[in-house]
Amino acid sequence: IPPPIFLSIDRLDTKNGVRSYLNGRKSFLELLSHQLSVLKPDVLLTFGPDGEYGHPEHIVVSAGLTELLLRDGLVDKYPLYYIAWQREQVLDDNTLSFVDPRYVGALAHFTEDDEKKSFKAGSCYQTQFTQEQMTEMASEASKAENIVRFRRFRTDEFSGGTPREKL
Repeated sequence: IPPPIFLSIDRLDTKNGVRSYLNGRKSFLELLSHQLSVLKPDVLLTFGPDGEYGHPEHIVVSAGLTELLLRDGLVDKYPLYYIAWQREQVLDDNTLSFVDPRYVGALAHFTEDDEKKSFKAGSCYQTQFTQEQMTEMASEASKAENIVRFRRFRTDEFSGGTPREKL
């Protein structure tokens, strides 16, 4: 996997004003569209509409990427998967959202070495967590199974733009 690409956009929320948000959102969609056309990824992974635990920036990223795929007719070209925590994984953390197992469509297995590398890499970035909190999270994560579950974003496709059902 290549190194991360930082889009260098301001926070996308209305705290900085509605016009700022709308301009930032437009820029964000343009940057995402450009990156998709350049990178041509095999698969896209992001947070679900819940932002994993309601995190506003996670929600904005999820919504923007989903909107872009729908807007540009790219849903089938770039399979999009959302993280799908299971109820048993979040019992001790009421901030995390979870997904019914019927909607889990993909699993990603990782090794203990991968897990250690991810926490080491995470400590290189500025974060809202203290070093003590990161150490505690790494300790708790080491007790869990080394699987991440995902659910695939799908939508109906209507030929000729005519819906098949009336509500």
